[in-house]
Amino acid sequence: MGTEMFEKNGVAILTPEEYRRLKSFVKPKFQRWLDLLLFTGMRYAEALKFMHRKELYQPERRCIFLPHEIDKKAQRAAKERYIYLSYQGMLAVERFFSFLDKYKHEHQKPLKYPSYIGMDYNLRQWSKKLGFEYNVTVKSFRKTWESYLTVSFQDRVALIALSQGHTDLTSLNHYIQIPFTDDEKRQIQELVVGWLQ
Repeated sequence: MGTEMFEKNGVAILTPEEYRRLKSFVKPKFQRWLDLLLFTGMRYAEALKFMHRKELYQPERRCIFLPHEIDKKAQRAAKERYIYLSYQGMLAVERFFSFLDKYKHEHQKPLKYPSYIGMDYNLRQWSKKLGFEYNVTVKSFRKTWESYLTVSFQDRVALIALSQGHTDLTSLNHYIQIPFTDDEKRQIQELVVGWLQ
């Protein structure tokens, strides 16, 4: 089965259907992880630290507060930021932490996820097995979410950039013009419902 996958700057951007195919292909522990990565748009290093800081999730505000110490990356624009969540994002965060708690209870140890390099390797292998045209990488989820938000909320690009931790809008501009089909746009709209609404 071929795909209509997009690639921007060497990073695969997934359509909703491609994401569903990938998610259904992997084990449940990775399904929850991929949902967290996609629906928060967090950098991988941020997600690895966030999984140990549940208190940063603010469901009453539909956001995650990321203090500076979560990612001290030099290029990080803001000292701290709020990641706004759609309803799907809230569900992803809640299911993720529920899965972590269940895993710890059943296995008597916390769940660990691969390093950036290890996860990138897994994603490339899964991409090949699924017959994807481009390799899905760790960055694909963040960039896919940015493309979903920009195609849905073109009047809110500045807020998207802030939520994603960018200093300027140019990093998002090339995602606005991804030619999603009308059906894909409808599916994307369902995924972003509740984002800053």
